[in-house]
Amino acid sequence: GTCPHCGYEHAHGDQCERCGKLLEQKELVEPRCTICGGRPVLRTSRHLFLRLDALAPRLEQWIENATHWRPQVRAEALGKIRAGLHKRAITRDLDWGVRVPLDGFRDKVFYVWFDAPIGYISFTKQAAPERWESFWRDPETRIYHVLGKDNIVFHTIWWPGMLMAEGSFTLPYRVDGLQFLNYEGRKISKSKSWGVFCERLPEAGLDPDLLRAYLTFLIPETSDTEFRWDDFERRINNEVIGTLTNFIHRTLSLAASRLGGRLEAMDEMRLGEHEERLVEQIRTRAERVTQHLERGELRAAWQEVLGLAADGNRYFDYTEPWRLAKSEPERARGVLHLAANVVRSLAILMAPFVPGIAERAWGLLALEGAPSDAGRWAEAGTLALPPVLTIERPRPLLPKLTAEEIERIRAIVTHPTPLEQLLAQPAESAAPDPAGTRS
Repeated sequence: GTCPHCGYEHAHGDQCERCGKLLEQKELVEPRCTICGGRPVLRTSRHLFLRLDALAPRLEQWIENATHWRPQVRAEALGKIRAGLHKRAITRDLDWGVRVPLDGFRDKVFYVWFDAPIGYISFTKQAAPERWESFWRDPETRIYHVLGKDNIVFHTIWWPGMLMAEGSFTLPYRVDGLQFLNYEGRKISKSKSWGVFCERLPEAGLDPDLLRAYLTFLIPETSDTEFRWDDFERRINNEVIGTLTNFIHRTLSLAASRLGGRLEAMDEMRLGEHEERLVEQIRTRAERVTQHLERGELRAAWQEVLGLAADGNRYFDYTEPWRLAKSEPERARGVLHLAANVVRSLAILMAPFVPGIAERAWGLLALEGAPSDAGRWAEAGTLALPPVLTIERPRPLLPKLTAEEIERIRAIVTHPTPLEQLLAQPAESAAPDPAGTRS
């Protein structure tokens, strides 16, 4: 129906997607069934309620103390509380959903925003039955929620209110409510086929890491952002391929082609100005990536990763190892060994953003395990390669995307797959492997 606050004609019975206000079904103007279009009828029914009004003082104090949250998230949550919270029904008269396990209400199901957040805990318990309580009941645990703008109220008021009422679980440390990501000047809409639809990525042959990388550039942390294909082409070709993967390839290919693939660590006493600067950059970039991630600043963290690749490229240009390979091959081995340490650090630091590229880079160094293994993150700012390293000639991690290729991909992924077709597909499908690294 129509939202009584902003006039949006497609508001739902519990919340308006445009203005974000929580609604009671009877508040809708000209309500209608989304399936048949008929007008719903009000009936008396007995329900269970969450007393958000009683929890309001505790919620307000908790959010006031959360000074490390983003200002717009705190402001929205406090504004809702100070406007007045009301008890909210947590049950529905439906024949599908999670049944209420309570006598007198077994014919009802839980409202989705009551049962869904509990899944955060239950899936952790299922995945780690011996450790789940350390995630959810240890007061030293930092729980992060990252969500869209329209779900801020549920994760700053509704869900924390449930946890407060229950009493034994740790409250979220950060609630990072994002703003809206638009597509080519308009709001993304599956019903209107306006956006990028990920189920067709395998068909398009687009490495999902490229989409991950671009979305990290765009993540709407403080304001709305926009997906544009011309910007996708520029950022991926210039920053991801031209800076990041190009540095990895030029380092390892030069080692293989000019030095027989054998690299040896430089004696610390022989470190020059450029080496000392790069060692410090490895350390400080890793620290800053961690700091940004802890503050929920994914865009800034990703820029630090790319910044380390740029540092490596500058070191490459300063030292000119292709010339040293002819005149001072031992020096060249040391220079490229240090550059390979940058590759190792990059693999660890970019694993949260582009895990496939990170694993392929790690594999090119012929290292054991994976860049995302437990304990690996603490090594990201160090020189942890073995003193002697053997490199085989690498293949490029990623080819540059042409305008024609992007247009072909765009034609595929901007048309959603009908639900009936998705349901008929096998449960698993192979992901694209543009670098040809799988056997």
